[in-house]
Amino acid sequence: MGILRTDRVSGLGGANAIKGSVFFGNSHSSSSAIGNDYLITERSSNFTFGTGDITIEGWFFCPRLSSSTDYQALVGDTIYSGTGGFTFYIEDGQLNFWKGTSASSVVSGGTIVQNEWTHLAYTRESGSNKIFVNGSLVGTTNSDSTDYTDTALTIGVNKVTQTSGSDAGQFSFNGFASNVRILKGRALYTAAFTPPVGELQVIDNTVLLCCQSPGNVLQEATGVVLTAPRINNSIGAQASHFTPNSPVGFSTTTDVGTQFGSTFDGVTTFDSQAYMVPPGGNTRERNRGRGIIGWGANPVSPAIDFINIQSQGNATRWGSLITTNWGAHGTSSSTRGLFAGGYINTPASTFFNEIEFLTIATEGKVFDFGNLSAQSYKVGALSNQTRAVFALGYVAPNFAKSNVIDFVTIATTGDASNFGDITPSTGRALMATCSSTTRGLFAGGQAPSISDIIDFITIASAGDATDFGNLTQARDNVAGTSSNTRAVFGGGSSPTIRDTIDFVTIASAGDAVDFGNLVAARKSLAGTSNNTRGIFAGGYISPATTNVMNFVTIATTGDAADFGDLSTARRDIAGFSDSHGGLS
Repeated sequence: MGILRTDRVSGLGGANAIKGSVFFGNSHSSSSAIGNDYLITERSSNFTFGTGDITIEGWFFCPRLSSSTDYQALVGDTIYSGTGGFTFYIEDGQLNFWKGTSASSVVSGGTIVQNEWTHLAYTRESGSNKIFVNGSLVGTTNSDSTDYTDTALTIGVNKVTQTSGSDAGQFSFNGFASNVRILKGRALYTAAFTPPVGELQVIDNTVLLCCQSPGNVLQEATGVVLTAPRINNSIGAQASHFTPNSPVGFSTTTDVGTQFGSTFDGVTTFDSQAYMVPPGGNTRERNRGRGIIGWGANPVSPAIDFINIQSQGNATRWGSLITTNWGAHGTSSSTRGLFAGGYINTPASTFFNEIEFLTIATEGKVFDFGNLSAQSYKVGALSNQTRAVFALGYVAPNFAKSNVIDFVTIATTGDASNFGDITPSTGRALMATCSSTTRGLFAGGQAPSISDIIDFITIASAGDATDFGNLTQARDNVAGTSSNTRAVFGGGSSPTIRDTIDFVTIASAGDAVDFGNLVAARKSLAGTSNNTRGIFAGGYISPATTNVMNFVTIATTGDAADFGDLSTARRDIAGFSDSHGGLS
């Protein structure tokens, strides 16, 4: 095998290319003027900065700097003028950082050039506050460690008075922002520095990284949920391209960043001989692998755990769901996970139709998404990057098996719509599910007796499921995991509890083939995966519920190996990840 050279690779559009920005079209600003275009984060303790270190930075293009009463908020919070609020802003062409209880800026200085992309930054380290323009230290003060207590941030305005972000703000910014990054508990810059020329990445202590996409104004690299309100019929904040200091000003057509990267798009040339071409793809997407495992019984619990699929170890507590039930199912895009349905038998038999969602990278917060078309239990769920599909399983009030399939668009909250029907027409429950980027599979279950059925859908096209083949053994309460090519099904009962693992090639209809065996026979377990490794978690191992997790390498048949333990023993649980086969 030849040597991988590290010489320069020419061509724009590299791994570090700055591709996106956000345009804020606010037309006028003063201390009382209203701004209609802005971004606001969800509320999170991540944005309560306290008295610790802080970094705020980004690239900004400012076409309006001439007014002597012009105040433009780049980043702020919703408290603004109360105790615990702050604003990182421009006043009359000068950079400032201001706290809500102050009559003047904590620190100010520098000159911002109109109609040029400029890197602006603020840091606080042990009470020393500094601001930077294009890497030059232009202002410092060593005497302020205000306790910043708000829980939401704004970009493009300040003083948004409604926690939902529905109100217009003040100190409105007119221009473009790109690569806005905020660190909590870390001062990244403490002296003059060379401004970054490539797309910023998530590093230690990053709590927000946004304004990077030329097509999605709400894209955020850590999983934070952003909102871009449209107030008084405004256009709203708009995603755009980024061209730093183009000779003709801002470009809406060209992506420009560092010209040298390890991965790249389009035509490129090597500046010297190389023996092996670096791998393609987005470097940020490699080695993703956060698995989420939640809900369950023993006793009934809303607990959520997470694991790093690519590295063995015990699960860590993530947070809790809104409802407390079991027998739900979960699925996800690369950023957002959904839990749907469920059941609780005391004090009375109750089925749930709730869909809840979380941001996979942001621990502790779960939100209402909408509702399934019926109150359902033992729901089967699968997804690609854009759409989640749910086979309803048992439905209220009498555990009737449903053949209904629902779907939602993962990025857009709301109630589910009808997708089609699963086989047989009499309904089916207790099945395994998994997917590639195009096709979803439903395997096994009860229909009405224990079944070996595998059927499939094309996720992007609503319609009824079609016969795919059969499992090696008829069984219910089975779990599914997948890469983008292979589906692997583990455990279940028939009615004897099984350690069976079998698999199919998702693109080719046909019967399942033996893969290997679990470490121990069990049922009512969860499955989750990245594109290389499948995890089977929890479940019931006679005579008790377990916290055991096993793993397999999806591309290589063989018996499962020990992975680690869940935080608590649970069965009838749900799992998903940011990197399963439907996303890869």
